Amino acid sequence: MRKPIQLKLESSSSPLINNTECRLISEINSIKSDSIDYWIIQESDQDTIKELIHAIRRHPAPAVYLRAIVLLSNQNDSLKLYVDAQRDTNIFDQTTSDDLSSKFEALNQWIEKIPNPLEHSDINISLKALRLIASRDTEITPIMTTQAHSGYDYPAISTMFEKDDSALFDTLAFLEDQRLLSSRFVTKTHLCGQCNSAFINFKETCPDCKSENIKADELIHHFKCAYTGEFSEFVFGDELICPKCDRRLHHIGVDYDKPSSIFRCGNCANSFQEPEISSTCFSCGRSSKPENLTLQTINAFSATSIGHNAAIYGLESLFSNILETELNLFTHTAFKDFIKIEVSRTERYKITNSTFVIAQFTNLESLYVSLGKRAEEVFSELSAIFKSILRQSDIISARNESVFFMILTETDTAQAKIAIDRLTSGVTQLFENNLDYSPKILTRIEKIDGQLDVEKSLELLLENDVH
Repeated sequence: MRKPIQLKLESSSSPLINNTECRLISEINSIKSDSIDYWIIQESDQDTIKELIHAIRRHPAPAVYLRAIVLLSNQNDSLKLYVDAQRDTNIFDQTTSDDLSSKFEALNQWIEKIPNPLEHSDINISLKALRLIASRDTEITPIMTTQAHSGYDYPAISTMFEKDDSALFDTLAFLEDQRLLSSRFVTKTHLCGQCNSAFINFKETCPDCKSENIKADELIHHFKCAYTGEFSEFVFGDELICPKCDRRLHHIGVDYDKPSSIFRCGNCANSFQEPEISSTCFSCGRSSKPENLTLQTINAFSATSIGHNAAIYGLESLFSNILETELNLFTHTAFKDFIKIEVSRTERYKITNSTFVIAQFTNLESLYVSLGKRAEEVFSELSAIFKSILRQSDIISARNESVFFMILTETDTAQAKIAIDRLTSGVTQLFENNLDYSPKILTRIEKIDGQLDVEKSLELLLENDVH
């Protein structure tokens, strides 16, 4: 029997407990998340509500981040677009609760189709976004908002992302490129070519001195004498009088017309009919011509048939697949068996050393998304570097899409460090020379003996990255 769970964090004065997301994840982890119907948030503070939503959506377990979120509020809250439902606190009774349980039953059944939804850890933001879209079985549509750097937001999935940058659009474009999402055109917007901000100030300037101090004046063409001059030349009190022939102008279209406008610069006194247009970004201050701005297409998205299938069973790691083709990539279970064998072998004979290595590419996923169709080519070169370093007797396994475990047989820790330094140097050189990109690679090297704990070593590596 599942039930709704209300999440409400007590404030803390301790500076050591200042991370709402960490405190909420701790609370979530203490709940058996596969037994709940939906999350309930009842808070009045907007920032706290946002933090709670972020913490749920950024949790790695599908049984947590995919659950529906219900906001209890008596206000017409702007945050209702970021949750699955909003209800009035004053009338939230058992009937309302049961209605919501019924409303989200199909969603909960969808979540249960995912293998081990509570224990599985989704670190791939592309997979998380795809799963959230597919699980709702609806089209996600953009909203125009000043709260988003790009001027447009996708409330259904944007709370999964750590930063308000181009990663959201890059992820959607990647999923569409992989035919996991289909798009529907909504609109277009101009973004700063440097920081992708939508908040741009367009200016008219003098073609000569570039000053913004310009004023527009209408031109008047007097039919009778054919004189054409600026409007200010014709003004005499409340009347319009031609400065050439002194005749009074009564009716536009009869006595005169206004063929165009003219601009005069207050800085250099230059007169011109067409000012130059320039743009300045409010966010980064960059000035450029309008034609140098980025034209971003804003689409609505929905999961394709292939996308629905991938959302249930997961996205295959392209890099892992390429490594499996180039090398003998072992499963995590098989790798742990090899560790046990190597421990027994080295402890029995005590004349050889073998080394356990963890290599984590902390930003491999963002590279995967940004490369798009080029990913296969680049990752093939990356796998060639692995192949050049590892011997046939060495063993490699993909722990997930960015963490790799290796056993370097008959290799002590000093020799292993030399090999891994060559690996990281080769990978760094590949990216910097070809992509102008500096990858972040974390490694940990340990001697294989009876004290080795593979999972504990991974935890220590990740903790060092955080600190």
